[in-house]
Amino acid sequence: MSQDKAMGKRRAPKEVAPVTYQGVTYTTSLDPPGGDLVASDAQTGKKLWDLQVYPVVIDPKKETDVQDVYITSLKIERGNLRVVNEHYETYEVDLKTRNVRIAHDIDALVNEEWERMPGTIISGAQPSEKPIVWMSRVTPPFPLSWPPNGDGKVVYYAYAYRIDDSLKDGEYIAAPWAKVLVGPGQSSPGTLENLSFVLKEIGDQGVEPINPEEVQAAGSIEKVGGPKLIKTVGQSKIGADTATALKKSYCFWQENRGIIAREIQPLHKAFFDWLACK
Repeated sequence: MSQDKAMGKRRAPKEVAPVTYQGVTYTTSLDPPGGDLVASDAQTGKKLWDLQVYPVVIDPKKETDVQDVYITSLKIERGNLRVVNEHYETYEVDLKTRNVRIAHDIDALVNEEWERMPGTIISGAQPSEKPIVWMSRVTPPFPLSWPPNGDGKVVYYAYAYRIDDSLKDGEYIAAPWAKVLVGPGQSSPGTLENLSFVLKEIGDQGVEPINPEEVQAAGSIEKVGGPKLIKTVGQSKIGADTATALKKSYCFWQENRGIIAREIQPLHKAFFDWLACK
């Protein structure tokens, strides 16, 4: 038996076609264990930043190379970078904040319904005026019952936002137009229910540049907060470490998504009271 077979060596990962968007070229790193994204200036090739899109947990008792999980696809969608890996897991990278969120099939379900939503693009009164373009966004999951009673039910809300030149470092927000209910053990996408067929603008919120520590905190809502909440609602107890992680990630989300958080809060009063965000 060859040494490669004895050591369980995997084939080298395939190179992924780079993607260029607004003057920045995005490529994947072939360094093990995978999951890394590199952004470079499209003209000079100078590296601007790199990002771990997802962690790869390595079991030291097993061959390390066969546990590597590499990125297989990059694609720009709605101004964000969609990343797919060898396990067919999909992630969405916000290219402004570098926040990473898991792109569940919930996103596909919401996007499909969004295509049928009237009033997402409003033409200007004059030919020279820019059209108003609304875009869709999905919240992290929220529990239907709190404290958790083991029912395992969570709900996601779809709402809209738009960017306007008149609003520097900010965006306009519209109220939730749909929700997606996911039950215990139910794989996404869950069940979508339309809340409104008319987009109702409810205010504007700032989008300030955030430092690396805040970028990491923003990512925790998808990597830590959301997954922990889904696991917690299927149980009847909340561990101390889980409580700390949930409060940290959801309070950061509430601080940065205050307009939409205020809309959702009455629907999940017990959960928001428990969070007790400052």
